[in-house]
Amino acid sequence: MRAARVCGIAMVLTTAAQAQESMTDGLRMAAVEGREVLVLPDVTVSPDAPSERTPIAVRTWETAERRYHEVEFEGETFTASTPLRGPRSRIVFDPARRTFSTLLPSVRVELEQGVRTEAIAAVVDATRITVFEALGFAIVDLPADVHPAEAISRLQRLPGPPRATLRLSAPPIEWR
Repeated sequence: MRAARVCGIAMVLTTAAQAQESMTDGLRMAAVEGREVLVLPDVTVSPDAPSERTPIAVRTWETAERRYHEVEFEGETFTASTPLRGPRSRIVFDPARRTFSTLLPSVRVELEQGVRTEAIAAVVDATRITVFEALGFAIVDLPADVHPAEAISRLQRLPGPPRATLRLSAPPIEWR
């Protein structure tokens, strides 16, 4: 049996007011498509003491080839495995659906009045911005070293911050 290196154990507690984006112990809750998801770490996090008030417990560890996430939520344990690096290494856990989803390397930004795409591109080091003016939003592609949750944090520091959300990969189609 190979020895696994434990990267961390962290706990998260959120309220509806914190849903837009909250940071606790290296983990974030973020709003995606009208619901809250837990952004799981893609780097080593320091272990913390468990909390009796916490509804979600997360444990992350690595082997030589993979990163493993174990999420305990409402008495159930959910496990996912990701590569250590690359586009499929960043995932979220959706407590409402009790599933994991892969984060896309981009964010969606609402094009409200006064939102300047040049400022957005500069703040997140965007590799490309695709504007859907008629639909009222833009997709901002991020460089590989910028985590989408970090990009949203950076955008919130802009004056009159634009509304930005994470993007998830679509679930696979089940053909019958």
